[in-house]
Amino acid sequence: LELLGLVAWQLNRWVMVKRLGEGGYSPDRISTVTGLRPWQVQRLQSEVAHRSLDALEGLLERCWRLDVDAKSGRAIPELAVEELVVGACVT
Repeated sequence: LELLGLVAWQLNRWVMVKRLGEGGYSPDRISTVTGLRPWQVQRLQSEVAHRSLDALEGLLERCWRLDVDAKSGRAIPELAVEELVVGACVT
């Protein structure tokens, strides 16, 4: 379950940086608004450059659903993490 939380944290950072970038924010402004360091913004932007905002938001939503399912016993946590990571790699 902790791994799902970490994946959700990273996906949320991707969504935030992608959304701000598509909103016209410069990397320096994204850094100021988010509290991320400029090098972190550059790295995150390179990680999401080939992904659409819709795809990233879909992955984040899927992650939260898997987290709820794992916590409620509807999914096996280890398999949920594996499913999410595989899905992220092919999206």
